[in-house]
Amino acid sequence: MKTALALVSGVAALVIGSPAFAAFTSAQLIEVTKLAVEDFEATNPDHAEHFVGYKSWKTGEDSKVKIYVTHGAMNMEFNYNCHNHDGELECHVQP
Repeated sequence: MKTALALVSGVAALVIGSPAFAAFTSAQLIEVTKLAVEDFEATNPDHAEHFVGYKSWKTGEDSKVKIYVTHGAMNMEFNYNCHNHDGELECHVQP
């Protein structure tokens, strides 16, 4: 019982002490889409010229951006997970 209480207390401290996340507005969703596309172009110059589109959406407190590339006969996707840290927007490519 003490172990369970300690675990719950530790999780509560982690949640309370973690940075605040905010839901995305439509303007912020557009902005993180731009951030993801810019990162994609900078880190994948060989694929950037074969860019065919993207899809972005909100999912809970985060958003996702999927970039589509057709290189020759091969279709590829590059996936980004984006966060809103109190108005500071950032995106990370998903492995």
